[in-house]
Amino acid sequence: MKPKIKELVIRFLPYALIISGLFLTVSAPLSFYSNSNLSVSDYSAKALNETSVFISDNHTIGGDVSVDFSASQPITPLKRKMKIDSVELTATAVEVVDFESGQVLFSKNNDQARPLASISKLMAAMVLLDLPIDWSATTTIESIDGNSDQIVLLGEEFTLEDLWHSALVGSSNKALKAIIRASNFNLEDFVDRMNKKAVELGLKSMKFADPTGLSPQNIGHAQDTTKLLKQALRFEKIYKTLNLREHYAKPLNGEKLRLVWSTDWLLTGWTSSDFNSNEIVGKTGYIPESDYNFVVSLKNPNNGRQILVAVLGSKTNEKRYEEARDIAEWAFAQYAWPGDDGYEDLVE
Repeated sequence: MKPKIKELVIRFLPYALIISGLFLTVSAPLSFYSNSNLSVSDYSAKALNETSVFISDNHTIGGDVSVDFSASQPITPLKRKMKIDSVELTATAVEVVDFESGQVLFSKNNDQARPLASISKLMAAMVLLDLPIDWSATTTIESIDGNSDQIVLLGEEFTLEDLWHSALVGSSNKALKAIIRASNFNLEDFVDRMNKKAVELGLKSMKFADPTGLSPQNIGHAQDTTKLLKQALRFEKIYKTLNLREHYAKPLNGEKLRLVWSTDWLLTGWTSSDFNSNEIVGKTGYIPESDYNFVVSLKNPNNGRQILVAVLGSKTNEKRYEEARDIAEWAFAQYAWPGDDGYEDLVE
């Protein structure tokens, strides 16, 4: 019998070893995942997702690993439960939008086409900055530049940098046209570039017929007007210029400087507000067909949150600033941003 036993052992031993090896391979992970072996330290949060998950200590045999995801942290403002009294508005179209998230906080006819007037200069300014302009170069004001304002006068010579400030701070149509002419562009080609840039930026409602905004055919929605300002403020040169309360134009062939006030009365303080003037950046516009337009970036002095406000078609010059101020204050009171008191109570 012994030889037979030896023969059987030799014959079946390899199979036995293979079977036992398979058993160990399968059984080891099962024992590893039992309550006695698994702990949070075995699988650190870093191994899964350091910023979003952690493994709970509560496990059940035969169940899956319990993964708890961190609470949602939205960046968008949330509407407070208390209702703030609404603001009376004479403007035909209005939009208030959170700068960071793009969330609309208030709207009134924000998809209605309105004449933009001199808000058009924001698009013209961006097109100019696409060109290789020597801002230290000079040009003389000519009759072809028009006679719509007295900020720069026929025959006066200025640097293009000086004209840039007059065009944006004082909204001088002649100054803008002189820069375009000095850049070797005719108005038709320049306007074509403005329309192409509107398409490029996704401002579908905006159409331009002239660079200054004198044409009532320069149109756009309030919702695209806030987007236009946001795009323009990406350019440091535009931001810094629109934040100037005043500019002194200096004709190179004249003896005296000429004071040019900003057309933005919130910035100059002629319309009172609690907003920091160092952070007020906007553009005005007016022609008879548009009534009084204003688009502006404002920051909450308490938490630094930034919003964009477009007010198109207010009934008076003063009303556009007052209505932009009042609707901005309403938005900051009606909405809470992350970090504000009460914000966590609004988050599920």
